Amino acid sequence: MTASNYSYHPFHTIGGARLSIHDPLADNGNGAWQPLGRVADAEFSVESEKLDRLGSQRGTLQPVAQFCRALRYSLSFRLLEQASPLALGLLAGPGAVQASSPAGVEQYSEVLRLHATDWTELLRPWALEASPPPVVRSYDGLVTYNSPLDYEIDSEHGLIRRAAGSGIAEGQPLVLVASVRRQATSQISLGAPTASERYHRVLLQQLATDGGDPASWMETGLEFEFSRVSTVLPGAGISFSEEQLGEGVALDWDCMYDPAQGNVGLLRTAFGVLEQFGPGVPA
Repeated sequence: MTASNYSYHPFHTIGGARLSIHDPLADNGNGAWQPLGRVADAEFSVESEKLDRLGSQRGTLQPVAQFCRALRYSLSFRLLEQASPLALGLLAGPGAVQASSPAGVEQYSEVLRLHATDWTELLRPWALEASPPPVVRSYDGLVTYNSPLDYEIDSEHGLIRRAAGSGIAEGQPLVLVASVRRQATSQISLGAPTASERYHRVLLQQLATDGGDPASWMETGLEFEFSRVSTVLPGAGISFSEEQLGEGVALDWDCMYDPAQGNVGLLRTAFGVLEQFGPGVPA
């Protein structure tokens, strides 16, 4: 255990973890952790600069030791499940830039070729609307084909094939025009824009990734807590559907600090703090 506020390790590979965001207003103002979900590929790294510590030797100032000072901490991970809207709201903070589009039905078209009577998957197979029915035309638009005489469509699975005796030639280029469902989407800039809401407390509880199934991952007892997470990248905003951040999204967070405010994070177990992370140099 070290009493300094400096990390001697340039990075920590955490791996699997359970991620939580601190809500200071929860539990009647006492604060509580709100789960964001399980993550993989979690790690944090440090960009640092070397400092020469000068000492007096025979009347002249000469460097007698070199130390490193952290400049920036970067915390990154990949989400394994949908994030809760409550935790997303904590990350966004008041005044965060948001944009959205409602759910609805839109028209799309694609060029395809059908061979024999084999099923061919459409570009947007899981959003196809059965009504109004899709329209299939020749590439020049002069001929409109009929279903089920010339082709068959499986709307449930988004598949299409030529019918036996079809007027569609083998491998002939076709244009399909269909209606598809558009899911409601939101885009939000994660990371609050105002100084008063700049920092977040983030907790990563390390999980042993044995077994492959994230649902079976167990806690190792190591916890990484960061108290000054200031920026979530990419800063231009992240799109997600149904007010939830999607599975598989990778995030990269800056853990910046004001040297007067002390440490930005720590590594601990049930027995106490093992290591602290911050801007200082070893005492």
